[in-house]
Amino acid sequence: MSKTPAQRAAKHGPNAASTASGASARAGTSRRPGAPANPTTARTPEQARGNASMILIAAAVASVLLYAYELFVGLPELAGLAGGRAMPETLVFGYGSGYLQDLRAAMNEPALNVYQHFHSTADTLFPLLFAFTWLLLLNQLLPAGRLRLAFFVLPVLYAAADLAENGVLDAVMRSAPFDAGLAGTASVLTVLKFALFALCLLAAAVAPLLSRRLSRRARAAGPEGGAPARSR
Repeated sequence: MSKTPAQRAAKHGPNAASTASGASARAGTSRRPGAPANPTTARTPEQARGNASMILIAAAVASVLLYAYELFVGLPELAGLAGGRAMPETLVFGYGSGYLQDLRAAMNEPALNVYQHFHSTADTLFPLLFAFTWLLLLNQLLPAGRLRLAFFVLPVLYAAADLAENGVLDAVMRSAPFDAGLAGTASVLTVLKFALFALCLLAAAVAPLLSRRLSRRARAAGPEGGAPARSR
């Protein structure tokens, strides 16, 4: 049980009661009701932007490394298994069904397994990671609004086209008999993938210019969206 001020004064002297009451008063008034116990844990807008930039840098580095692996390790290995033929996902302007027929004839069952494994690992991770990186980048370059949402569509469509291309190519390479319709779909998806990739790069280059133009228009319109008021 806690001692009364009189008991503390009898044991420790007359100053003990006043010291204890002063400490209790200071403890009671040291923090306002509802105030955070540690106000330094609240993030400022600058800290939030810094954290987002760190995530963006990490995602960009991972995307570059994964793309370099695909370009310089994975695809050359697959080309070696296909008798030196280029993989269809590297042909920017598409390909005919005859090309895929020749490629399938040049690859045995173990080579086709490696090809499918490549699609389900590296060539699945890269489009997803690239889309995530580009969404972060556009989120920082553009203000919130319809323009940002419109730009967000590009990396999402790119990832969808790349993943769909993987699935269709796997189906074509194992179809029996050979499906020329699927081969044509794969070629369209390949061309679409590269077109969307180029549009993503263009969007990242144009976004800062559009952002500055929107900022100038907002400043010119004034705080209430109209023309600045003239003083009489």
